[in-house]
Amino acid sequence: MEKKFNKNWSAKLEYLYLDFGTNTYFGGTANAADVRFYDHVLRAGFNYQFTSGPVIAKH
Repeated sequence: MEKKFNKNWSAKLEYLYLDFGTNTYFGGTANAADVRFYDHVLRAGFNYQFTSGPVIAKH
């Protein structure tokens, strides 16, 4: 989510959920180890726009 609160400044908030599943590993023994990797990421930030208008590509 991003919200512009004046001509050049905006604030943003982003949430990410990562899930890479579960893997079973045998570390050279008869005992198996199940490993699951997942993560929650929350990002927040401010943006400054240096130009006052939209960027227009010129060819």
